[in-house]
Amino acid sequence: MTRNSGAFFVALDQIMITVAGLGASLMVARSVDAAAFGGFALVLAARAFLVEFGRAMCGQPFQILYGRRQDIAQPEREPKKSWRRNHERVRSRDEAVGFGFSAGALAGAALLVASLIVGSASGFLTVLAISAPFVVAQDVVRHVLMAEQGGGSIAQIDGLALVVQFIISVRALSVGAEPWWFLAAWGIGLAVSSVFSLVRFEFSVGWRTGRTWAQEAGELWPGLLTDAGLVQAQRQLSAWSMLWFGSLASVGGFRGAHTLFRPVGLASTGTKLAALPSLSLGLNGVRRVRLVSVWLVVLAGAGTVVLLTMTPPAVGTALLGDTWSVVTPFIFPVGIIQAAQGAALGPQLLIMRSQNTAGLARVRAALLVPQCGLLVLGGLLGGAVGAAYGLAIASSLAAIYWWAQLPNASPQSDGEDATDLDSLGVSAS
Repeated sequence: MTRNSGAFFVALDQIMITVAGLGASLMVARSVDAAAFGGFALVLAARAFLVEFGRAMCGQPFQILYGRRQDIAQPEREPKKSWRRNHERVRSRDEAVGFGFSAGALAGAALLVASLIVGSASGFLTVLAISAPFVVAQDVVRHVLMAEQGGGSIAQIDGLALVVQFIISVRALSVGAEPWWFLAAWGIGLAVSSVFSLVRFEFSVGWRTGRTWAQEAGELWPGLLTDAGLVQAQRQLSAWSMLWFGSLASVGGFRGAHTLFRPVGLASTGTKLAALPSLSLGLNGVRRVRLVSVWLVVLAGAGTVVLLTMTPPAVGTALLGDTWSVVTPFIFPVGIIQAAQGAALGPQLLIMRSQNTAGLARVRAALLVPQCGLLVLGGLLGGAVGAAYGLAIASSLAAIYWWAQLPNASPQSDGEDATDLDSLGVSAS
């Protein structure tokens, strides 16, 4: 498969994921009031939390350890070493998926208990609890297949998930089903896709699979889990701050704005998924991640302009129902946040690919306090919308700080890319 065709399939895959997630969110938004959508938004935040931790424990470690494409094409002059390397890779892919499924099952059990305690969002939370093992496992499979086969394989499994979701959603809409059915359609699609992918791509996952994954990926876990935890802590704090400085409807407005920018967020996720396993270190790597960041900033900027200048209120109301009125004040600050996060992704990828996950976490931790401080300051000055602007300013400053960690790489004297990991400002030493 050529590089261009691989990029096409990654783009196609992200379009399908965008349609799936955006479709579920819009269906719910049209079915409930702004306050109820705020409860649904918190459940979506919990789902993102679940996926990110599964990604940090399974998908990203596999891509870092086995992501180089030259590992797939084994040298003929070393058949024994080649066979051993391939055998380790196959074993590791099964271990990673098995561990992800088990971790998702444990998280699902905890969410099921939580659903018995909470009130209005209990139906959405129950659906998430039941689908949690498949949500995590399918995401791990996507990371593994991206490292091994490219975008065409993940487009297959996500396409199947979208078809199943569409069929169930149409049926639920036709009979006037409860709003949580639209989230259930999303979860069932992922479950069907997970089972299909295990069979189609010959994963060998049993109830004992995953026991040794911690031994292989454990060295990467502290940094990746800390990084994911800090990212999710900031996201959860951002969502809850809208409640502290405003109301549950403000949470719905803030998360509703993020829903409108979901194509940008998923483009960022897809770029990360595709770039991480094949990213080189040194000069070419720096050039490539600069292009990644520029692309995401332009996309977020274009989305912001479209939403601010080209979306009549009637269209917004048709998309989000009663939630639209509380979404509009958050569009501009959320657009800045999306652009700043896209700008910061480039250096984050290069640091991660160097296996310096401890340094990645240290930078994230250093940024958390000023980000929270500006968020709170904005909230005190301007309520929920002010908190969003505070976070937008903090995210922009954070993007500049991320790039300051990467001095310009220089090529080796022999013309090859430098792999000067010690030159990174976040070196593990």
